[in-house]
Amino acid sequence: MKRDPVPDYGPMALYYVKLAELYDSIGNQEQVEAVLKEVDSMPEGELAVGLARAKIRLNHSDDEGAAAILREVSVRYPDNYKVLVELGDLEFKLKDYKRALESYNRAGAGWFGGAQLHLSIARSLRATGRDSEAVDQCRMAEALATPDVDVKSSCAEIRASAKNK
Repeated sequence: MKRDPVPDYGPMALYYVKLAELYDSIGNQEQVEAVLKEVDSMPEGELAVGLARAKIRLNHSDDEGAAAILREVSVRYPDNYKVLVELGDLEFKLKDYKRALESYNRAGAGWFGGAQLHLSIARSLRATGRDSEAVDQCRMAEALATPDVDVKSSCAEIRASAKNK
């Protein structure tokens, strides 16, 4: 008998990250810790707790603290796409472009990657002065997201800034 494929929604523990963020937003630290304690007992709970603590730090404008947490989580989960992309985005925001590029490359290692990942890599390459590589990544991003106007306009900006250099 043929079975319909069941979509993979990821670890259940990740669904509780938003709940912890919600409790934090209303200042209920006791509930935050209760949720995170419960999550930690679930499969891949350590991953979810790390992501939740990083997001809470970000919500409190502690970018450096969030980056430190994500770096620690990325050591324990070196192949986790979500952790690596969030870490790369944060490192880019902190203007640590080389580290951002490393995180994005680790996120895409072993597989083709999506348009947003290639666009993020292109932005990091552009920020480090590697313009021709950035343009190549834009070609990949555009090929993967042909109808996406945001990708096209971002790549147009990257190409224009590379030409003006």
